[in-house]
Amino acid sequence: MSSYFGWPNDGSDPSGGGDNSGNPGYAFVYNFATAYTCPGSGDQNIDVIQTWMKKVSTGAGYVRLAIYTVASPGLLVCQGNAKVGVTNATYAWLGHSAFSGTTVLSGGSTYRISCVSESTDTCNYERAAAAGTEHYEGATTYYDDGFPANDSAATGTRAYEKSMRCGVTAAGGVPRARYKKYYDYRRAQ
Repeated sequence: MSSYFGWPNDGSDPSGGGDNSGNPGYAFVYNFATAYTCPGSGDQNIDVIQTWMKKVSTGAGYVRLAIYTVASPGLLVCQGNAKVGVTNATYAWLGHSAFSGTTVLSGGSTYRISCVSESTDTCNYERAAAAGTEHYEGATTYYDDGFPANDSAATGTRAYEKSMRCGVTAAGGVPRARYKKYYDYRRAQ
């Protein structure tokens, strides 16, 4: 079973916030100035990177997520291997269980979670936070092209925190996504 870092970090659905109150869907990259501590100790395998998101009109957009180090600038560690379609009309966890880059984090170390959404048809869930918690860059194509090697390109900040999380399992453990596939397979037999 995965342990999570981000918001929320207990595997639950977020509460106490609402729709993106900035510019929903304008292809901004959301880099959190907030650093999250990877649970556990030693090597931790990335299971999932997710955001709590929905579509906001009749169209559909895309989302892609990444993990950065906390250095300044932060260095890209891992990202979803492809953009994910946002077609759900109500909030749901969307993201990746397949990645490019390093898929092992260090338990006890801090990381940033970043998200890029495409089109005005998507909306992230967020809550109020300290000024400068959220860093963003507008008008990117990172959802198609992949994230940059570092996160120094932010063009603005906001006092909000997006609901994003990363699920990890101790090296040698069985990530939830793979366990679920095995469980579903066995159940169908």
